Amino acid sequence: MAEYLDVFDASFAPAEPRRMERKETHKSGAWHQTFDCWVLRRDSAGNKIVMQLRSMQKDSNPGLLDISACGHLLAGEKPEDGVRELEEELGLKARFDTLYYLGVVKEAIDSPQRSIRHLSHTYFYETKLPLTAYKLQETEVDGVFEMNIADGIKFFSGEANSFEGAGFIKGKPVTRRFTRADLTAAEDRCNVTKYYLKIFVLADLYLKGHRPLAV
Repeated sequence: MAEYLDVFDASFAPAEPRRMERKETHKSGAWHQTFDCWVLRRDSAGNKIVMQLRSMQKDSNPGLLDISACGHLLAGEKPEDGVRELEEELGLKARFDTLYYLGVVKEAIDSPQRSIRHLSHTYFYETKLPLTAYKLQETEVDGVFEMNIADGIKFFSGEANSFEGAGFIKGKPVTRRFTRADLTAAEDRCNVTKYYLKIFVLADLYLKGHRPLAV
């Protein structure tokens, strides 16, 4: 069944047509809303941020690291409806009022095949649960990894060429070293907007108790 999304302009004002089929938004470059949530965990050995490994079944960026949980907001939905992505993709049941709102990130990704314009409502969610408690949606997520936030800051700031994550792929424990080539939209987010660096720095500040924060 076709999914329809609300359409906006770059300033977040409603655009015409007001609604468009999801596939068409990715062809036309129409701005539309997404929900992005980064999962955090405090640890005496170094605070962690979770990244998901996208399923090899995905039609875009299969097998690459991405935001902990994310998804499109359908026509008529509000940002709070996006909290379902945590449970659907990771098996984490969270109340919307326990998330910390960072603001809206504008993301533009162009290729010969598609033109994507996201208005991404971005959040932090802190949990004490270990990765072993996650229940992954097999059609969406092949694995999850926890990254040491301090190591991630060094990597995304250019001080290191790779960084390590410990986690699970299809239920099996794995420790892997990742480079920029392993990241979803790596060129756009790392080289142009420094998106990942911003998120890791903000995550470090958040877990140290600093408020307010905005991406």
